[in-house]
Amino acid sequence: MKKALLILPLLVLLTHPPAAHTQSFGQFTTAAVASEGEGGFFLLAGEEAIRAGVMARFLVTGRSDIGFQIGYDRECGENSIGAGVDFKYYPISSSSDFPVDLAAGLSFGHFRSGSYNRNQLGLTIMASGILRAETNVPIEPYASLMLLTTYFVKRPSCGEERGQCWPCSEDDWDSDTDTVIRAGVNVSITHEYQVFTEISLNDTVLFGAGFNVIF
Repeated sequence: MKKALLILPLLVLLTHPPAAHTQSFGQFTTAAVASEGEGGFFLLAGEEAIRAGVMARFLVTGRSDIGFQIGYDRECGENSIGAGVDFKYYPISSSSDFPVDLAAGLSFGHFRSGSYNRNQLGLTIMASGILRAETNVPIEPYASLMLLTTYFVKRPSCGEERGQCWPCSEDDWDSDTDTVIRAGVNVSITHEYQVFTEISLNDTVLFGAGFNVIF
């Protein structure tokens, strides 16, 4: 119960989301440190938007891990191919009795499309906690809050086809900073197999799922 109550404030933020663009493709990880190796695939979809790809995550130290994502993104009429990497650090001691997992993350993503290329740099805080039902299947809700800055590398002038998601002030739209909020649930079917469900709110609401295998 304590875990659910501490995670709830981040989940409540989803009912009043700011305008946001996503970091890479999606979160699909909890605040806990990952295993030595894991990976799978994911899909997020909404009205006129879709993201799909593969992901992997590896243990770095007892308090950190690193993740990778590669995939396809369509939003605002633009088709993009991209890749992202993120580093997650777990600051709480293993001997602590704190009821939830908390982590901080740093991420970088690069996307290429016909109209523009963009880099994304994100700073994130994450929270998660395991809930155990009568079936004894571990269920782990998670949420995150991110400050994300997008840098446009190649771009058309304002007034040209540039989609509707990016800022445009005369001919200067080099970068854009947003706040991103995500929430989801990780269900451990077995020790090796996990299923994620995730929601992302932007101009378009995206719902998604991912399948993860621990090596």
